[in-house]
Formats: sequence, C-alpha cells, structure tokens
Amino acid sequence: MLKKAVAYSRVGQKGVRVASGVAENPSEFVSIRRQGEITPRLQNFVDRLDAQDDFGTGLAEVGKREVTATDLAALTALTGYEYAIVILTDNRRVLINMGSYKGGELPPKTKILLMHSHPDDHGTGMAKFISEDDVNALVYLNQRYSYMVTVDGTVYRFTRDTPSCSVARIVRELRYSGWVEPET
Repeated sequence: MLKKAVAYSRVGQKGVRVASGVAENPSEFVSIRRQGEITPRLQNFVDRLDAQDDFGTGLAEVGKREVTATDLAALTALTGYEYAIVILTDNRRVLINMGSYKGGELPPKTKILLMHSHPDDHGTGMAKFISEDDVNALVYLNQRYSYMVTVDGTVYRFTRDTPSCSVARIVRELRYSGWVEPET
C-alpha cells in the first residue's frame, strides 16, 4: 500500500516548503472518492515512489513531460497528500510525495519547483489558495513563477508577487467538454 514520504527536515539543508491551506485531513475521505481500481499509470508512480532506491521512499526520478498536471491531481485525489515535481541542481526531474495534506519540504538540492498539488478541500474553497510557503519557495529558489494543481484538475500559475492566501491565475480548467484555457 502507500507509504508516507521521508521527512525532508531530517535530511534537508534548505528547508524550502510548499503547503496548502486545507485545514482538515483529506485522507479521511480518500475511500469515499475512490471509484474502482487504480490505473496502471498511477500504480507505476506509486510503486516508484515507494521503492527503496538511491532517492529513498517518497522520491522518484521522472522524465521530461512524463508526469502531467492530471497525474499530480489524480495522485493527490488517491492519497490525500500533496505531490510536487522539481528539477534538482544536477538537472534531474523528481516526483515527490510530500507525505502530508499540509505540504512539506522540498529536497535539499531543489533548483526549480515546476508544479505541486493541493488536496481536496471538501467544499471549503481553500485548495485554490496559494500559501505563504508556496510564495516563499519561489523567493528562496529565486524563481519567477510556478504552477499548482487542485484535485479537480484546475491549474493555477503563481509568482513571487502573488499575495499569500489568494487565488492565483487559472491557466487550465477541466470542464465537461474537456480542457479549456480561460479567457483573459
């Protein structure tokens, strides 16, 4: 089954965090959300994240464009945990199970935060808010912008100047007709 990710605060040096504003533990509701079997694609990611390899549990090296925003949203919906995709200083891309619905620390050699997910907020509206930790991660990494995806598949772009506890700019939404880009 799914294992909790390694606590990066024990091994990390930077202490860069990303976090959601979701107040309650969404993993209590995970069993309600599941409908059928996990797809082979998601199971592959789960198995790789659970593997005891060079990275350790909770981290998996991935290829460019191998993991999509939809994958992050689906993994988060499945487990209730936040996930992130980062580029390390040696230019390897890594998928991270943050091990909590409240986010967590990025690996110590993180160079770029490409995207991270926020868990289901069960109707409170908190998942779409960019946290102070999210903005601070960009400042610390000297990065201009990044993306956040919610479990409904909506992708938000946020910058170092995005006020914390605010909603960032939507760049993609899933509607009945498929993916759409909002009008600007």
